[in-house]
Amino acid sequence: IGTFEYWKSRKLEFMDWLPFANDTKNIGIDRLIVAIDSSSYNSHLAINSLIWIYIDQKKYEEARKVAEKSLIEFPQSRTFKWGLARAYEEKNPSKAIKLYLDILQSYPDTLKENYKNEITLKHIIAQQYVKLGETEKAIKYCDEILSMKNIPKKTLDELSGRMERVKALKVELSK
Repeated sequence: IGTFEYWKSRKLEFMDWLPFANDTKNIGIDRLIVAIDSSSYNSHLAINSLIWIYIDQKKYEEARKVAEKSLIEFPQSRTFKWGLARAYEEKNPSKAIKLYLDILQSYPDTLKENYKNEITLKHIIAQQYVKLGETEKAIKYCDEILSMKNIPKKTLDELSGRMERVKALKVELSK
């Protein structure tokens, strides 16, 4: 319910002049904190939602704290680690890269042929290298993505926008 309250209010911000469009973002956050603290069945969902809500609000330090605290209890959680990596992108791209590489390496071989997460993570890593001014490393990741073979059509369709952004990034970096 907290997630719904936050995102409903967030997506209706442009209509705040209407009587039914109350700002319930803080109520949503409070409900998520209660769900996390109560160790309920849904606490994992609440933790993940709160991390991404803090990121949406550009409260990266709060997102980092929630993710790091959660990773103490659930150190193998790729979901929480992904949120932590995203929280680090703004202030410490090197740390974000390390976390994204940890996530990438953590997938078992049975999931390696999914390609979706691999492509997404490598693209994000390339973008972080761009922030650091490490163009060659960014190009290397773009090349790895663009040279992948046997990607299922469904995956290519789902990632078509991302693949176009990878191509555009490579062209831009190659100039």
